[in-house]
Amino acid sequence: QIIGSSRNEESRELVADLEKNFRQEVGLYENYVANKAYQTVLHTGDPHTDHSAAYAKAVMAANAHYLDGEIVPMPCPAEYNFFFTHDALVTDLAAVNFDIMRVKNDLDYIIRHANEKQVIPHAYYWKDGKYVTEFADSDNWNNFWFVQVAAKYLRHSGDSTFVKSLFPYIRSSVENSLHTLEKDYLMWSYRPDWWSLADSMQAALIEKLWIKEAGYLMNYHNDGSLDEHYYIGSLLAAHYGLLDEVKQDKLVQTATSVMVDPAVGIYNAYPMDFEQWGEFMKFSGNEAGAKYYYFNGGIWPQGNAWYAMALIANGEKAKAAEFINTTMSLHGIMEGPNGQPAYYEVRNANKENPAEYGTVDKPQFLWAGAWYLNCLYQLYGVADNGWNIALDPFLMEKQEDFSFTLYVNGNPLLIHLKGSGTVIGDIKFGNSVVNTAVFPKSLQEMKTVTVVLGKTPESPILLSTQSVLESCRFDNNQFRLSLKAYPGHECESVMISPTIPESITYNGSPFSGLWSFENRGGYYTISIHTVHTANADELVVNF
Repeated sequence: QIIGSSRNEESRELVADLEKNFRQEVGLYENYVANKAYQTVLHTGDPHTDHSAAYAKAVMAANAHYLDGEIVPMPCPAEYNFFFTHDALVTDLAAVNFDIMRVKNDLDYIIRHANEKQVIPHAYYWKDGKYVTEFADSDNWNNFWFVQVAAKYLRHSGDSTFVKSLFPYIRSSVENSLHTLEKDYLMWSYRPDWWSLADSMQAALIEKLWIKEAGYLMNYHNDGSLDEHYYIGSLLAAHYGLLDEVKQDKLVQTATSVMVDPAVGIYNAYPMDFEQWGEFMKFSGNEAGAKYYYFNGGIWPQGNAWYAMALIANGEKAKAAEFINTTMSLHGIMEGPNGQPAYYEVRNANKENPAEYGTVDKPQFLWAGAWYLNCLYQLYGVADNGWNIALDPFLMEKQEDFSFTLYVNGNPLLIHLKGSGTVIGDIKFGNSVVNTAVFPKSLQEMKTVTVVLGKTPESPILLSTQSVLESCRFDNNQFRLSLKAYPGHECESVMISPTIPESITYNGSPFSGLWSFENRGGYYTISIHTVHTANADELVVNF
């Protein structure tokens, strides 16, 4: 039996072809999905987690369909002719680590369907006898996801030629978003100075939206009144480092105590009373859903991911690992309430009804698997601060090692983590010992990176820097960093070392800026704050 859709004039020829070739095509397709699941490495040593990761990659490969002459990502198996930009982009936030060609193809598809003003599509689909495009308006999150994925693609691929072709669409997405900026800097008019604007918006975020009594970033209704619901979106402030340490910790602990059900995940919103807000919030009927379901307190994969990412940002990796394993992995979902093998769209959180508790809708959802993989990469140590890709390695208690594929500057590297402890002892690029967890732009030819965890570093190691790291060299007790940004840019570089610096120079002169060190018991964390005087500056730390 053949089930599918086609044009009437093609159906007879298609059926005749499938009668002869469908077994071969099924075999080729199964091989394609299996290759996507296993051709790149993600090996934790735990068979359940390794299977969950492979299954997530398989879902990413399988959830695609034919649309207007091309195979494009689709959110879940269905016979409808839609492309949603959001689905492709949030999936690519994970895929950029291990499948950069997928990301390039998706970005190319998006810009080919933009309009003459370089506004990217929100959706592309068949309607009333023709293909039509809905474009992303000024408050559409796709503008932000597009900029982030394009930037991550550049860092992971090193493909500056293609990214230059994206730049008009990146500019349009930023300018389009700024049409919603209000006078209080909480997002309406175009502003050319994006860098200064970002600082003002971050300050406004805290000043207006941080509610001390709630211990959380809250929202406001259109009439200016405070919305007392807790929403998952606020957790992204922790992931993006928008709060100070005290507020960040309070935000995460509030979410943990108010919104998290350890068995299934974090509620989309709390309290679950949107059935009472239908007229005020202009809901159509019961579109918010019943209590504990859909928008009204349901469990969404992106919410679980954002909570896990907030825990990681807050230094609670062990807790994040347990949460990811229980609520986001395939085996964790299967072993939970009303479990089934499902990377789902939404899960019912109604613990008051055992028949509903844990049940899912759309049990094979594209970006649910992708968010799981994204969290695994962040948990085990891929850090991206917008300037560089770096390693922030982690192993769970009793975990002996972890290996994974990571694209950096277009090179598929095999990363090996081993040892015990929470501090990088040493790092090797190939067979060469290096002193940086940050991947420099001038990356040497290699295929493997090995990180050994311990209690103290054997020599100074660069952990992070907020400028592009062009090159990094440690020789004769001298740490030399070549940094690239723009004049006036403030940069913090952080390193660990068994000893403290004897002297620091910046562009050949004695450094007179701010720097500090903290004794960690056996080693030191050193933080150096510099301000760029040119596009390319040199920081030299003498030990």
